[in-house]
Amino acid sequence: MDKLNLYATVFLLLFASECHAQISSVDNFDRKNVIAADLAFTPSRIFREKEHNYYIHGALRFYPQPRVSIRGDASFSLREYVDSEINMRYHSIFFGACYHLSENGALDPYVGIQPGFSLFDRSNFNGNPIQTEPELIPNASIILGLNFYVNAYFNFFSNLRYVYGQPSFNPTVRNGLHEVRLAFGLGFNLAKQR
Repeated sequence: MDKLNLYATVFLLLFASECHAQISSVDNFDRKNVIAADLAFTPSRIFREKEHNYYIHGALRFYPQPRVSIRGDASFSLREYVDSEINMRYHSIFFGACYHLSENGALDPYVGIQPGFSLFDRSNFNGNPIQTEPELIPNASIILGLNFYVNAYFNFFSNLRYVYGQPSFNPTVRNGLHEVRLAFGLGFNLAKQR
């Protein structure tokens, strides 16, 4: 039993020193000119319809400066939700900028605004042959997030996104689509431009 404790202690000390070295190297990590990508499973809540949705969400980021990133996002809906006996899928893309509150270091909180477009794909719930054409609508998004850089190659991330869009399929409803999405997952630093 004493050898097991010794091995466990040595392992924990080596692991702790490696973690300390990783975090120290991340403290000096310069985000300028980094290209990064995220992929996530994203649940959401659509408030007007009191429904929820699920997305596969991908993002591509470029940091022209350590505190500024240019970001493009795409979300593909995995679930149809129902509004007034109509099945709908809501796919979206966004493009905008984020401001990062820290210049360097392992923790990277940020806030951003992104305009974009959404594709509403809908069909009649009753099974009748009546179907409508997909509709492309403008939308806007505000994003709050946090990246945690484990090393120079990958990071964990989470973000909360508010999405507003105004579909025209029901002109009597003018309060629009209000949705909150939560994303979390693993991000990768793909390249560093010189």
